[in-house]
Amino acid sequence: MSDETPLPDGFESITVTANGTRLHAVVGGSGAPVLLLHGWPQTWRAWRHLMPALAAHGYRVVAPDLRGMGASSRPPSGYDKDTQAEDMRELLAQLGIHGGVRIVGHDIGGMVAFAYARRHPEEVEHLVLVELAVPGLGLEQAMDVASGGLFHFGLFMTEELPELLLGGRESDFLTWWFDWLSAVPGTFPPEEVATVASSYRGYEALHAGFAHYRTLLEDGRVNRAWHEAGGTLPMPVLAVGGEHSTGARLADSLDTAAPRLAGAVIPGSGHFVPEERPDAFARELLPFLSAPPRPAGPQGSAVAQAIPLLISSADNTVPITVQRRTSVAPANAFRLIVPIDLSSVFHRVAPFPGVKGVTNQTETWDHVGPTRNPQFDDGSQADERLIEYTEGSSFAYQLTGFTNILSRLAAGVRGEWNFNPDGDGTLIRWTYEFKPLPGRRWILAGPFTPLWRRYMMAALERCLQVIESEEINS
Repeated sequence: MSDETPLPDGFESITVTANGTRLHAVVGGSGAPVLLLHGWPQTWRAWRHLMPALAAHGYRVVAPDLRGMGASSRPPSGYDKDTQAEDMRELLAQLGIHGGVRIVGHDIGGMVAFAYARRHPEEVEHLVLVELAVPGLGLEQAMDVASGGLFHFGLFMTEELPELLLGGRESDFLTWWFDWLSAVPGTFPPEEVATVASSYRGYEALHAGFAHYRTLLEDGRVNRAWHEAGGTLPMPVLAVGGEHSTGARLADSLDTAAPRLAGAVIPGSGHFVPEERPDAFARELLPFLSAPPRPAGPQGSAVAQAIPLLISSADNTVPITVQRRTSVAPANAFRLIVPIDLSSVFHRVAPFPGVKGVTNQTETWDHVGPTRNPQFDDGSQADERLIEYTEGSSFAYQLTGFTNILSRLAAGVRGEWNFNPDGDGTLIRWTYEFKPLPGRRWILAGPFTPLWRRYMMAALERCLQVIESEEINS
């Protein structure tokens, strides 16, 4: 179970005993901790293309081998996802990390990541789930062969049979497996398959790997009971699918469990997103990890206690996000967009009206608290209040009191802009989070979303034109 594969520059291999199990991990970088959890049949190497980028962006990267996989030990039990979440928590503790962690999990690793966030939400800053179906929240449907589900879950969950079938043919099986589930040719050349196969060769290694599947029904019962009791994840959650694999199904399955959910589909990718399309994945991952979590209260936050917030962690909202890159530096982009003339960027995009002006603004738009009334070109209006303001990096506002069609769909909307460093420029990420009226969520999450995203994208493009023109002329 030794790991002699090359490490990324600046990383080291460590072994610790955590939760009674010998765990191997590769660590490197400094800064806020990011825990990367691989799936089956892989090891820490699943993240090798992303680890240097994360370290370069100021993160301390921890990429372990899950129990029973790679160079970690193969205990006879403990493969349920709650136990493995404690494996990871104790591993981090031995590295001096106690909370404030960003967790990224793929496949089986995503199930462990979900369990960690469910059990210890106060310790998780951001959660990223990549290419999986969560037990209890969609997995059972995904593995129902009778309704078009995937066959391998039932096979791997069967005691002893897959070990007997695949023993001695690990390389052949894994070659087929990676070809079947990937969409980018050449992602897994023979030498990479051989490296993976070396960690799964023989009855003991196969048995430990399949043990992750043999707890899935119990994992589902635990998650389902938690959710049915009203459990939700309070941290920002990014659900990522490959275009030719999970797509948007993961995000759809989490809409009631993760109120602060964002979704991303990686174009051209199959199941193994971090290896098939690492650059495209990084463009979604890095801005999400760097965005500040929504302030929880007046201490250490920019939210005044007297301001009633429209949306809470218990609300089942509909978030819609657009983003664009610009050569303008983050601080300058922030400075130019916050006070921008709304009528210059919000033009009519059917069926939604444009903004013709703003009335009744109480104060300058540069701190928490001011209110104003956007006036639309169809004669309607709304009430707007600035509820968060972090100089140079983000601001948020809420819109209520609509007198147009939105009054029949949503109790209100929370808007948030984030300005994230991206090379010499900025990645601007803009989210509208709708709070549906009873019985209206299906409209907002369905036919409304692409229309509103088009409206937002048109406004964002005009914002970029304004700030880039200002930058050139300054």
